[in-house]
Order: sequence, then C-alpha cells, then structure tokens
Amino acid sequence: MRRWSGRYAELVAHIRDAGRLPSYRAAAGSDERRLYAWLAAQRALERKGRLEPARVAMLERVGALAATRERHWWTRYRHVRDFVAAHGRLPREKAADPDERRLGVWLGHVRKAARHGRLADDRLAALAALVPAGRAKAPRTV
Repeated sequence: MRRWSGRYAELVAHIRDAGRLPSYRAAAGSDERRLYAWLAAQRALERKGRLEPARVAMLERVGALAATRERHWWTRYRHVRDFVAAHGRLPREKAADPDERRLGVWLGHVRKAARHGRLADDRLAALAALVPAGRAKAPRTV
C-alpha cells in the first residue's frame, strides 16, 4: 500500500500543478510518462474489477477514472461557458492568466478531438453553444 500511496500522491500533485491528468505524450522516461503508465495500469485493474474499492474511490476523487472523467469534462465545459459569459470571448491558450490558459488549452484539445471526429454529439452541440454573442461563426470544431 505504501508504494501505491506514493504514486497516488504524485498523481494528486501532478493534477494540482498541471491542471490535468498525466499524458501518454509526455517525453519517454519522464516522471509524467511513468505516472501515466501507473495510472493506465490502475484503470486496467479497475475495469477488470481487481482494484480495491478504497483505491477506486481515491482515483474517482481526482477524476482519474472513466465516470469521473465524464463529470470532469462537463465541469471544465461549464468553466469555459462561464468564462465566455464573463468576458464575451473564448479563453486563450497563450493567456498570461494561468486559469484562462488552462481553459484555453482544454478547449484547444476539445476542438482537435472534434476535428478528428472523436467528440460525441452532445459535446459537439455544447461546444457550438459556446459562441459568444455577436460572433459570426462557431468555434472551430471541424
């Protein structure tokens, strides 16, 4: 359990610092890549029903399992929607403000998924609804 707890603590720290889960695209041999591999193994155990319930609950708390990733997507979407309502524009990926930048990066990933046909219809519709008032066209989705 001690080794698992250490990895879990690394995961929590990564999510706090990076604002996202570890990525498989991280440099080979990097701490993030190793953390991604560990998380992938935990997800596989969970899918097979072989991950202890306490560990499942811990991973769910940080949004690392499928059900919580769905909730996380919609939570992040609401944050972008609120940003648009407050500022009248979409968040920018290269913004100086780290919160805006985090939303802009997330929105960039979502748009890319949409362009590649990897976004569910309900998410596509939600993305199209983000168009600020007075904007002539929807955000690039396709």
